[in-house]
Amino acid sequence: MRIAPPRVLVLYRHESPRPMRVSVARHVRALERSRRPPRLVYWNAVKSVPARLARLRPDAVLLHNTLLGVRWSSLYERFRAESRWLADLDCVKIATPQDDYDHADRLDEWLAEVGVTDVFTSLFDDRTLLYPNVHERARFHRALTGYVDDATAVRQPRPLESRRLDVVYRASPLPFRYGSMGHLKLRLGEETARAAARVGLAADVSTRPEDVVVGERWLDFLASSRTTVGMESGSSALDRRGEIGRRADELLREEPSRSFEEVSALMPAGWDSHRFFTVGPRHFEAAATGTAQLLVEGTYLGILEANVHYLPIRRDLSDLEQVLESAGDVDLLREVAGRARADLILSGRYSYASFAERLTAVVEEGRRSTLRGEVAWRAGAAALALGERAPKVLVRLREEPLAMTAKGLRALRFALASRPLRRLLADWARGPSTVSTHALLADLLRLHLLERRTFPLAARLEGRRLVLRSGEEDGLPPSELAAALAGVDEIIWDHSALGTHVGEVEVGIGARHRLEAIESLARRRPDHVTGALLAVLGCRARKP
Repeated sequence: MRIAPPRVLVLYRHESPRPMRVSVARHVRALERSRRPPRLVYWNAVKSVPARLARLRPDAVLLHNTLLGVRWSSLYERFRAESRWLADLDCVKIATPQDDYDHADRLDEWLAEVGVTDVFTSLFDDRTLLYPNVHERARFHRALTGYVDDATAVRQPRPLESRRLDVVYRASPLPFRYGSMGHLKLRLGEETARAAARVGLAADVSTRPEDVVVGERWLDFLASSRTTVGMESGSSALDRRGEIGRRADELLREEPSRSFEEVSALMPAGWDSHRFFTVGPRHFEAAATGTAQLLVEGTYLGILEANVHYLPIRRDLSDLEQVLESAGDVDLLREVAGRARADLILSGRYSYASFAERLTAVVEEGRRSTLRGEVAWRAGAAALALGERAPKVLVRLREEPLAMTAKGLRALRFALASRPLRRLLADWARGPSTVSTHALLADLLRLHLLERRTFPLAARLEGRRLVLRSGEEDGLPPSELAAALAGVDEIIWDHSALGTHVGEVEVGIGARHRLEAIESLARRRPDHVTGALLAVLGCRARKP
């Protein structure tokens, strides 16, 4: 039997009518670069993360940082509540957060609540500080905030001497909660504009939000200049629940003209003492376009080295004008830009393809674990159905994650206690089937609920569909059920007229379920499926 590629549900969020930034769009679709791409289903969570997505039965869920960013907005509590269904999924759950230091406790609690199994973060070394709950439960992987796209890598840089500008830069003002690190990005832009004018350079530098450059135009913007200034991404402040941001906002409301330095002096001691610094997508984009980088000195995760991949600027910007003057030395800029392009782009070490392979490996590892458990479960289920209750079989079942969930155990117990359901279990475990363990257990549990129902139930033939409709009587006569079953493609249980629960058991949104496992078994053992359905229909409605 050919096993289909794993299905991955990618949850992201983009509500602006404007195009995504190039780096963001490529990051969202990173898995498409894998040599063995999974089946991808994208959900733009502009309004919600609906529980009906669970019907996709994904092998993995990826929570993208664009979705996790709602933690610092007023939408957080609603999104957190609406995403709790993720905790019930027995699959790999990958998070790719960014700005982990912003509302860090909210992020940690949210990921712990949904049961995230793997976290890809550029702040790997700070995981115990940023994730007090999740770091003990999930696996952490080193990652970057952005990578090199294949299309960008093969882009041939324009010769530096033919470029019309000497220096470019874009940065929007960041809230004070990002500390002196965030404020330095604004200062760098303002000081660069003034210094470039003094040196007589052709510059396009702005810190105004309305001048932001998005989409593919950003790469063209970088390629129009010999150099770009920049610095590490990140923050020097840890804002666990928004208290740092609220305090800064209060101080500005009291006196809007306060400078960053004045606000900082009134903040709690040590608030601006952290070093959550990393490499940003812009460093790779500049390297890809052959644009020489003039960067504020830093570690850059060991990826960029001063005077090798960039020309350093002192952190106090005291030598900014001197470094900018190097924009006239085309030979020097060509050497620096060439080394950066060779090491960051052409080496392939930081490509989206390499990132996709790491993500795919985590997904496939989870899938292999599930398939190994699936085989063990089938063997154990067949033995139990035939009355072989050896301890070693129970041990194997206990190790199977799908069967050993609360719902799985309950379905197994009910199936073994009912002769018609036990026969279906044995049929499924003996023969080949494309139906998953999860689907089988879900269907057996639903049939058990119908056996013990307190409401009328009628079977109706609707074209090539057999519908078991809750709350109705006088349906298809039992004597005609076997013949009807032979000509149907689908078997449906429709409980929508009576709500979303059977007793105290929730049966799902919409309460209309296709019994795919029962359909599969009906093609091989229609007599056993007919017997199970007759048992369900023949059971008298019990008094509550």
